[in-house]
Amino acid sequence: MSLPKSEEWTDPGSMDPVPRRGRTCSIAVSVGIVAVVVAVLIWRGTTLLGLPDIGEPFNVQAQGTVAIPEAENAFTYYRAAVAKLSGRASSRGGRYLNWAQVSQIDRDWSNANLDALKVWLAGTSMDQALLIQPNDQTCEPGSLEVVQNLRAFFPLVQMAGLRMEAQGDLDEAWSLYRAALRCSRHCGMHGGFIERLIGMSMYAQMSDNVRSWADQPNLSIVDLQSALDDLLAIDAMTPPLRQNFEAEYFAFAKLLDQPDLTTWKVETVINGKVRETPANFRDRAIENFWKFALREPERSRRVLRVVWANWLAVSDLAAAERAKRRKEFPIGIFFDPSPDAPAMARRLTPDALNRWAESTRLLRLILPATSALEKALTRERATRASLLIHLAERLYIREHGKPPASVDQLVGPYLKTLPEGYEDIKGKP
Repeated sequence: MSLPKSEEWTDPGSMDPVPRRGRTCSIAVSVGIVAVVVAVLIWRGTTLLGLPDIGEPFNVQAQGTVAIPEAENAFTYYRAAVAKLSGRASSRGGRYLNWAQVSQIDRDWSNANLDALKVWLAGTSMDQALLIQPNDQTCEPGSLEVVQNLRAFFPLVQMAGLRMEAQGDLDEAWSLYRAALRCSRHCGMHGGFIERLIGMSMYAQMSDNVRSWADQPNLSIVDLQSALDDLLAIDAMTPPLRQNFEAEYFAFAKLLDQPDLTTWKVETVINGKVRETPANFRDRAIENFWKFALREPERSRRVLRVVWANWLAVSDLAAAERAKRRKEFPIGIFFDPSPDAPAMARRLTPDALNRWAESTRLLRLILPATSALEKALTRERATRASLLIHLAERLYIREHGKPPASVDQLVGPYLKTLPEGYEDIKGKP
């Protein structure tokens, strides 16, 4: 007799159906996540629509390097001069009105650096200057140490010039002032914005000494005419703005190529002071999400190229014409390009370019302060124009015994035309 097979025991509770509400929520969450991912991917795929990829804004291969023999490069001598320079002038150095006011401390410092001054003077006689190859430009601190240290030579030159004036050697004094003005032009050659700004500062620093020298009553007509000719030649040494824009482009293109370029610091205001703190995991995650969604750094690279094409299109225009086309935004300045500008420079209006620049996560943090550069250029043009007109007026007075009735009387005998920047000083002392 066979026994019946025992039936498998089943817990009655296990037969209850899975709650429908929990399953529905799980499905909804999954669908929501998929929808968000798909939406982000679609957004990412279309986020650069309307932003042209114009490629490099100029011929970077042709403009990336400059061939200047070492013996003919002013910075070959400037580097050696900076290495020889010892100490610095006092806080008042460079602000003396005459040699009698120069303190004994500064006289001793000046005498101790005569050898450095001789090497520096050799550099000022060169026609070409190259601190860094354009394609080696970088935004790293210390890359412009040599040109920064050249500032220390200007109080040295000013004091040496005042000593020559006190000794009655006006020719030697002028040769020193002329050398300083030439050095100021060297600082902007083939370099970026900072080098150009340092050169502007140097020129302005020396202009008062030149004015004072030109007012000396015992200068001859020949002396003044020679000085005016020198000043016109120095003015012609001013590098074209295009050179600075192109050099600066290399630096910023390199900066965007750095994989760790990001916003890993958070600014907080505590008791009215801004304090930077490292970003936490949440901040990093949010930043990485936006970089992914906005296709960074590709977005910033494309905007960078269009921005530079926009700037280069007007870099050769006269200041007054560039001012007519300028549009200023909180992030910087953009221009209405002329109809004959390259097609790549006309792809976006200034307003559209501003919107794209604002949309970047990276470029908007590092975009150069072009508004500050434009203001500095305006000031420098006015300084140069004022100095040229001052020497031309002094020459007119020596030849005619009285000042000109108007500045127009200087055009022809002394100046071919009124210098660019005259409009900025007209009606001012």
